[in-house]
Amino acid sequence: ATPMAGVARATLPSIRFITEDQLLSAPSYMRSRLDLSKVNGVVAEFDKFLAAKYSLLSRAKQQARTLSEAERRRVATWREQEKGLDKGSFFFTETDVKALPNIKQDATGKSIIQVLRHVGRLREVQHAGTRCWFVRQSND
Repeated sequence: ATPMAGVARATLPSIRFITEDQLLSAPSYMRSRLDLSKVNGVVAEFDKFLAAKYSLLSRAKQQARTLSEAERRRVATWREQEKGLDKGSFFFTETDVKALPNIKQDATGKSIIQVLRHVGRLREVQHAGTRCWFVRQSND
């Protein structure tokens, strides 16, 4: 095995929870009526989704035959979206967010994503014709 063999498993993406001070640093129009528990609840949902996504992608490499047809389609879509990106870039798309049952695509959901962008947890870009949010890995 190469020295990098175990790295992919150890570096599952994670978005750190935000603090009250970070929430308050966002402009009032952005945070509107958000409270810390709502924002961190969405962060936990994103973490759960990212862990499931990247563990499925990892599993697909080793055990492609054991995947269901739906899982294969999902993996193929994600692999297509990853083309042209740096290795180690963790992201989710607008389609992924719409599929999450606990995150509403209303004004509150959009405000939460804006706040997460403002405090540096996410970076939004257009990629492969769709809106994507990349997880920002920082040291602080």
